[in-house]
Amino acid sequence: MEIMSENVIEKLPDSIEPGKHFYSLKLLELWDGSALRLPILIISGKKDGPTLCVVASIMGDEFPGTIAARKIALETDPEKLKGTLISIPIANPPSFGFGSHPPLHVSPLDYMNMNRIFPGRPDGYPSERIAYAIFEKIIRKMKTNYVVSFHGGGPYCEVYPATYFTETEVVEASMELALAFGVELNTKISKELLSTEEPGRVTGTLDACCGRHAIPAIIADIGGWGVLSNYGYSWAEIGYKGILNIMRYYGMIPGKAEFHPKAKIFDGRVWVRPNKGGFFEAKVNLGQDVSKGDILGIITDIFGRKKEELIAPKDGIVQLVRTYPVIGSGEEAFLIHYGGRLAKSLQGDCVLS
Repeated sequence: MEIMSENVIEKLPDSIEPGKHFYSLKLLELWDGSALRLPILIISGKKDGPTLCVVASIMGDEFPGTIAARKIALETDPEKLKGTLISIPIANPPSFGFGSHPPLHVSPLDYMNMNRIFPGRPDGYPSERIAYAIFEKIIRKMKTNYVVSFHGGGPYCEVYPATYFTETEVVEASMELALAFGVELNTKISKELLSTEEPGRVTGTLDACCGRHAIPAIIADIGGWGVLSNYGYSWAEIGYKGILNIMRYYGMIPGKAEFHPKAKIFDGRVWVRPNKGGFFEAKVNLGQDVSKGDILGIITDIFGRKKEELIAPKDGIVQLVRTYPVIGSGEEAFLIHYGGRLAKSLQGDCVLS
């Protein structure tokens, strides 16, 4: 594996020569005056082409995406690359370093979830400053054409591989990017869902922010349960191959892109959360089709008495299952994707069949 020298910088250079570059971008200073820095791997090809930015660990306990983002940068050959690959494998350094300890998904510096506050603020809280640096000082400065934001189930949940794309003026291009990633589940976050699903929860995500600025972007949701593989799948490898497929599809690297033969576009998603707390037992598996009214899981008390049944609110497919054995009121138990329809192959127009 090639070892790259680290360039400690205050801002990205205005032009980047062909080759591999490892930057450490200063974000802010901590109490002791030491600098908090963001690792950035940039592979600049010798020939012109698109700019793709891959971002991982916005939530610091979602590790498969970090492994995938690092691997794709380390293994991409600038001699064979058309365009530029930007990899930000640890987008939220405080949360990443804090990821094995509760509270999850937040920064120990300000207890903010960074994937709710994009595009951030240059004079805001620490997490807002990091979000601002990623979006303004990297994505927009580099005139990025496509963005993939990796997420996952963290240590408490596991997800069936899926992509999300937001309904914006570039929704068709974002859907095309999603299908190029090459997984079965691809779900549109509609304008209605943006305004009704816990307002603020999805409007401040990186992909939604990119869409508002006419940059096609997706969330790639892989893995969870604090492991890199399960069910015979390597979650990180799915992420890595998905980025390879995107790069092939857009002509950044040699090779033919491969598309999922059963790729579907889903109309939306719905969370299932308990009203009661106690011991949690799932009755369905990832990727399982369910019908409205099916029992998804149960909550019992310490004496084994059933307190609540969790019921499927719609027909759909199970994309997220809680793997932690206990749960409290309002916590995430299941995520159901609904309204799925087969998508036409990207060999032709990227439209629904």
